[in-house]
Amino acid sequence: MKSLFFNGEKILDKMRRSAYQSAAKQSPYRRCLVRVSLFCAATVLLLVSSAFAQRISATWKGQSLGTVLARLAETQSECLWLDRRVDIGQTVDAKFREIPFQQVLEEIARGHGLGVARVGPCWYVGPEAAAQILPKLRKRARDSLNKIPAAQRQRWLRMETVAWPRLSQPRALLEEMLAKAGIALEQKELIAHDLWSANQLPPLALLDRVVLLLVGFDLTCEISDDGRLCRIVPIDHSLEWSRNNPLRSKRKKRTTRSTPNRTGALAEKRFSLQIENQAVGTVLQQLAEQLDLQLVWDETSLNAAELSRKTLVSCQVTKASLDELLRSIVEPAGMKFTRKGVDVEVHARR
Repeated sequence: MKSLFFNGEKILDKMRRSAYQSAAKQSPYRRCLVRVSLFCAATVLLLVSSAFAQRISATWKGQSLGTVLARLAETQSECLWLDRRVDIGQTVDAKFREIPFQQVLEEIARGHGLGVARVGPCWYVGPEAAAQILPKLRKRARDSLNKIPAAQRQRWLRMETVAWPRLSQPRALLEEMLAKAGIALEQKELIAHDLWSANQLPPLALLDRVVLLLVGFDLTCEISDDGRLCRIVPIDHSLEWSRNNPLRSKRKKRTTRSTPNRTGALAEKRFSLQIENQAVGTVLQQLAEQLDLQLVWDETSLNAAELSRKTLVSCQVTKASLDELLRSIVEPAGMKFTRKGVDVEVHARR
């Protein structure tokens, strides 16, 4: 790797001598352009050499994942955002020799069922599904800024360093960051209570900080048309990537007929889901749209029992049938359901 760096230095030196010899007979304006060009070339060479220089040789055996990642970030001067759902007590047994930082990080994450995503100068490490959808959430949030006034857009894109002490609460952190920019926060109760370790981030846009903080709660943000309101909403996991439509939904045209083939397919399908403190109505609506279910709410029984679609629920199921999945969602809200094929009615417990 040193040879690459030194070759770059030799190339730059030759460029410098040749350029100055040529510019000696040129006007001051030309000489200024030469200096600017040399500066740009030097910057590119330094970036390239730095990227190749970040190669790691290390052996870890029986060390905790949290310790390994913290040490890795410290020695490589990198910023890691570790998702709150990651079990940092897992052990790491790995050996690397002259491997780039990104590859080391990805292999460690993969070995623990995690994924990696880049957000500005930060490396996000978290559940694989979250790491895959994070770039799309960030892009959608940034695209939504195109419709708001320029002055307000700058508030969302302003780069700032942020630090917080041990035992900080993420909900309070988010409120503070947004309040500093004059932005109101809606549905903050969706953020579960949690206590975080001390941390410090490099310069990062407010929008990126918001997206990173919320993804750990399976949430994201919607920005009002005037840019003055941040609304917290559950992540739509049906998002997919497309060349022609960078962000689209896998929702199909809804049918109103329950065919035998459709009913049989639903009976055989198995589902895995993990949600925390999300509105039962929002969760069921998204599920209905993804599975082409006909969802009906028995408002009479729900109102009589003083039950609300906004009730927050948490559940975790693995390889569950559709009925088991629906039961795990509605029961924590004090509700029940009846299903006939694709028709699902939600009502109060009787």
